[in-house]
Amino acid sequence: MARRFSTPSENYFKKGLALFKRGKFKQAIDEFVRAKTLSPDNELIHLYLGLSWEREGRGGEAEVNFKKAINLDPNFAAPYLFLGLDLAERWVNSWKIKGHDHSLLKKSIYYYRKVIELEPENQEARSFLKTLEEYENKKSKI
Repeated sequence: MARRFSTPSENYFKKGLALFKRGKFKQAIDEFVRAKTLSPDNELIHLYLGLSWEREGRGGEAEVNFKKAINLDPNFAAPYLFLGLDLAERWVNSWKIKGHDHSLLKKSIYYYRKVIELEPENQEARSFLKTLEEYENKKSKI
């Protein structure tokens, strides 16, 4: 569990967090990138950078940052949760573009299971996982 900040990186992170909370995701990204430059091993910075990219509709960049947060602290459940959610949303959106991308569904299920492994009481993850697994089971019977 790194979560270390240098003083300047903490200041950038706090500015980014304030912007994020106000829905100013592009500006938040700039501040989180500055914080990341000074504290590259801080999983909270990568988590919020991923969330900001996700809010901007940039799933690829979000995924990279969520995975970096996971690599920095494999026992930190939040990036697994948000990565699972991001992949599930991308899976749903893949219907509209090119048909179902089943790999996104499978990856999302994997990440939700990881959240439950780390936080067995996480009802949000349990609910999402149940829905995704029901859909997967229904589709495999067709």
